[in-house]
Amino acid sequence: MTAARLFPLALLTLPFGLRAQQPAAEPPAAAPVTAAALPRAQEALLPNGLRLVLLEQHRQPVVSVALTVAAGSAFDAEGREGTADLLAALLTRGGGARGAAEVARAVEEVGGSLSAIADPDQLTLQADVISPQAALAFELMADALLRPTLDSAEFAGQRDRTAASLSQGLGDPGTLGARVFLIGTYRESPYARRPTPQSVAAITRQDLLAFHRARVRPAGALLVVAGDITLVEARRLALRWFGGWKGLRPAALPAPRLSPVPKGILLVHAGGAREANIVLGSTTFAGTDTAYYAAAVLNRILGDPRAGRLARVLVSQAGWTQAAGSSFLRTARLGLVQATTTVPAEVADSAVRVMYAEATRLRADLVPARELERAREAVAGAFALQLQTASQLAATVSEARALGLPTTYLAGYRPRVLAVTAAQVRAVARRMLPEAGVVTVVVGDASKLYDRLSAIAPVRIFAADGRPLSPEQVQPTAAAWQLDTAPVAPRIDSLVIVAQGQTVGLQVARIARAGDSLVYVEQTALGTVLSQTTTLVFEPAGRMRSLDQHGTVRGQDTRIQLRYATDRVRGTADLATAAGPRHVDVDTPVPPGVVDDNAVQAVLPLLPWALNRRWSFPVFASGENLIRTLTLTAADITQVSVPAGTFECYRADLEGGPQRVSFFVTTAAPHRVVRVELANSPIVFLAVNK
Repeated sequence: MTAARLFPLALLTLPFGLRAQQPAAEPPAAAPVTAAALPRAQEALLPNGLRLVLLEQHRQPVVSVALTVAAGSAFDAEGREGTADLLAALLTRGGGARGAAEVARAVEEVGGSLSAIADPDQLTLQADVISPQAALAFELMADALLRPTLDSAEFAGQRDRTAASLSQGLGDPGTLGARVFLIGTYRESPYARRPTPQSVAAITRQDLLAFHRARVRPAGALLVVAGDITLVEARRLALRWFGGWKGLRPAALPAPRLSPVPKGILLVHAGGAREANIVLGSTTFAGTDTAYYAAAVLNRILGDPRAGRLARVLVSQAGWTQAAGSSFLRTARLGLVQATTTVPAEVADSAVRVMYAEATRLRADLVPARELERAREAVAGAFALQLQTASQLAATVSEARALGLPTTYLAGYRPRVLAVTAAQVRAVARRMLPEAGVVTVVVGDASKLYDRLSAIAPVRIFAADGRPLSPEQVQPTAAAWQLDTAPVAPRIDSLVIVAQGQTVGLQVARIARAGDSLVYVEQTALGTVLSQTTTLVFEPAGRMRSLDQHGTVRGQDTRIQLRYATDRVRGTADLATAAGPRHVDVDTPVPPGVVDDNAVQAVLPLLPWALNRRWSFPVFASGENLIRTLTLTAADITQVSVPAGTFECYRADLEGGPQRVSFFVTTAAPHRVVRVELANSPIVFLAVNK
C-alpha cells in the first residue's frame, strides 16, 4: 500500500495546517481601544468554602457560570498522565439522572452551552444560558461536577479516542517538538507531566473516581457568575445546588525547584524529515508576578505573527518559512515562554542563530518607542476584546483568580500595560530569555542537522520516545533492494482501519505459495468509500509477475490487470477519478526489480531489515502509468502497541510519492507490518491478529 494508491483515502485526510499570510513589512499602527466599564465584582463565601464571585451586568438577558477546581493536569498521577483531561472530557457526558443524550438535549433546548476543560492548574466547567434558565445552568453544572455518570462505555470510547489522537499527534514534528520542549523546560516540575498514548490507555474508571474524590472539593473552589442576575439570586442558586458539597481544600502544588538547564540543543531525530521544527524558550515566573505586563508586551514584540521580530527576520527578510512566532504560558506557579518556527533542514542552524540573536537584542537594547507603543496598544486592545460578553467575563475572571490575582486585575490591566517602559521590556527579557537558561529543541533529521547544530552548542540526540541516540545511530546507509522469499510461510494478517479512534474499515492480507509463485491477496474495505481486492503474484526471487485489482471507489467500478516481464509491463487500468471513469492502456518499459505501487506493503517483510538502512527502488504507479523512485528508510526502532499486542518495530518511512507513509515492521522475524500511518491524515492501520 503506497502513497500513490491511497487516493481514495485522501478523501478523509485532514490538512496539516493553514499557512499564515505573508506579513506586511510595515503594518498599520493599532487603533486606540476605549476601555469599557467593567461590572464591580461582588463576592460571597459559602459555608463549605466555595467562593462565589458575581459580575452583575444587565445589558443582555444572558448568564454565564464558571466553576473552577484545583484539578489540572499537574495533579495527574505518575503513569496516569491525561487523567484530568479525560475527566474534563467526560463531565459533560452525563451527570445526575441524565445521560449524555439527555444532557445534550437539555442544553440544546434552551440554546445554551456546557463545556469543561483542564489546564495545568485547574479544571473549569462553564455553562452559558439565557437568564430565565439560570437555575438550569446551576443544576447541570452541579450534576456534572458532583455527580458525574462516568459511563463505562463513554469512558472507554473517550479514552481510546484520546490515545489514538495522541498517537497521531506524536507523528507530527510540531507536536513532538512542543512536547519535548515542555518536558525539557519544566524538568522535575509537575507542569512537565504530559499524557502519552500509553499513560492514557492505562487509566481506569477507578482512577478517574479517585482523582475526582481527591481534587474536586468546595474548599478553595471558585464559582464565577456573570451577566443578568443579582447577588441574592446567584447565592440562592449556589446554595441550593452546591450547598451540600463537602470536602477540605486539596493539596497545593509544591514550590518549583528546578535543576539548572543543561547547556546545548536537544535534537529529536525524525529520519528523512526535510524540515526542522525549532522551539526555544525558558520558564518564567509565577502568575501573580507584576512582570507579566511587560512580558505580554515583549511576547508581542518578539512573536506577533505579522509584525513581530521573528516574523520580520525569518519570514519577510530570509524567506525561510511562512510562519514564526512566540507564546507565553501563564500558570499559578511557573510559566514559560517559547518561540517557534519551521524551516527547511538546510537552514535550521541559521534559523537557530537568528532566533538567539533576536533574544540577545531584546536583552541588550531598548525597544524603539514606536515599536513599543504599537505593541502596548495591541496587547491592551486584545485584552479588552476578551471582556465583551458574559461568557468571556466569567472565563477571564476565573482564570485570573485561579492564578491568585484579585478581581480588580481586569480593570487595571489596560493602564498597567500602557505604562510598560522600554527598560521594563529589557529587564523582563533578561528574566524570560536568559543567556544561560534557554532550552532549545529541534525536531528533524539528525543525520543532516547534528554537525551544523554542534557548531552552535553541544547537541544531545534523542529518539521520538526519549531514548538517547549517538550520531552514528542516526546515519542512514544505502542498501541494495533484495527480497528474500525463502522464509515466507502461509499466513493471514488483519489490520483494522481507524480514524480518530473510530473503526472505519478493515484490511485482510493472505500470503501463500502456488507452485513456484508467491501469491499475496489483500482485501480492503473502507466504509462506502472503498471496497477492493488486490492479487499480486511474485517470482521465487521476489520479482513482480502480475497484478489483478478490482473493486469500487466512491461507487465507481475499478479494475487493473497488469503482467510484468523482464523489461516491460503490459495491461489495462480502469480507474475512478474525480472527473469520472478513466481507461488506460499500459505498455511501459520498466527497470529491473521494479515494484508495483500496490505491492510495497506486501514486500516489506521480505527485506533484510536493520536500523538506518535505506533503500531506493523503482515503482510503477499503475494508476498514473509512470515510473517513480521511492526511498524507504528504517529511521527508528520503537515500541508499538496495537490490538494484536505490543511489538518492537522499525519505523520505516516511505518517501518520494504524493504522500509520506510510515510502516511499522516488527524487528523479530518473521517480519510483519503491524501499523501504518499516512502523513497529515487521521487514518491509521492497526494489526488485530497475533
